[in-house]
Amino acid sequence: MKPSLLGAACTALLINTGTTYGFSFTDLGELPFNTIPRVSGDGGVVFTSTTRWTVAGGWGTWESYTGGAVISGVRAVSSDGSILAGNLGNSGYHWSASTGLVSLGQFPSTYSFSVNDISADGRVVVGTGTDTSDQDSLFPTEGFKWTANTGLVGLGPMTEANAVTSDGSIIAGAAPLFFGPPPQSAAFWTADSSWTTIISNSLGSSADGIADDGTLMVNNAQPRFSAPQLWSPITDFTDLIDDPRFLSPIAWDISSNGSIVVGATGSIFPTPGAWVWDELNGTRSIEELLIAEGFDLTGWADLGLAVSVSNNGSLIVGTGNSTDGTRKAWLMDLAPVSLPPALYLFGTGLLGLAGVARRQSA
Repeated sequence: MKPSLLGAACTALLINTGTTYGFSFTDLGELPFNTIPRVSGDGGVVFTSTTRWTVAGGWGTWESYTGGAVISGVRAVSSDGSILAGNLGNSGYHWSASTGLVSLGQFPSTYSFSVNDISADGRVVVGTGTDTSDQDSLFPTEGFKWTANTGLVGLGPMTEANAVTSDGSIIAGAAPLFFGPPPQSAAFWTADSSWTTIISNSLGSSADGIADDGTLMVNNAQPRFSAPQLWSPITDFTDLIDDPRFLSPIAWDISSNGSIVVGATGSIFPTPGAWVWDELNGTRSIEELLIAEGFDLTGWADLGLAVSVSNNGSLIVGTGNSTDGTRKAWLMDLAPVSLPPALYLFGTGLLGLAGVARRQSA
């Protein structure tokens, strides 16, 4: 039966205005040497250790934002991008417009210092100190939590503090399975119970991200043999990778709402590179996803890493290489485009009329 023009018209209307993923992809240009881009929680700022990018202003230095205060080593920003935390020698710093540059305090002088995350409001900073003086030390690391009221608080020997929930109440990281030398295990910290370890399917693991409901993003020490996982006290472990093409995968970030995980493959062999996971679709190659949506990636040799995702999971930031060897940053927007109710009703009404027309002509 030949379809009616009315039916074709309303089908096109629903295809073009119906609820779908309205992907966009933005080339953010060349990255400063040896830097990793990240995105603020609200998606308004993309930043590296030395620079920041916004839609309105493009790339600029942190000094241009802070009014001349010398800022480098930025590792984390508050959800709106206004408060910064980063590394400075064997210490760290916290910067806001109201307080200026504030030292986080120090571990012993032999420790290196790594700020890893900050709460949404910028009040809680977490990270890890590493003793670089003794390569044979059984307790080379110690996680920390900082607030303006408490200062730098160590979280115990052989621990790591890698991420924190938006409200600053739960810290994701690693802690010893028992008192003694490695292995460490993925763990979470709260003020009430200190560290709670969880047993993954790999000897040695780390919780490198956390959603606001306490779901942990777990990387295993042997990614070639054990893929990244999500863990929650309700669902236990969920494997993130079920496609054998994704060799040695590493999870880089999880959205605060827990809906999206992003990462990359760690193999030197040709692999899908940057990937995105959600519960409905599983793990998908970002490059393949863009090509399937009709994006022209001419000029890109690869989209190698997906490293950061906004709180609601809609914006993903990553790195890749151009065909001339330039290392660049990219921004992908997964935000769904919703059909306005009036258009939806109009479209479905047309479909109903089309059905009547087909029945009458049969």
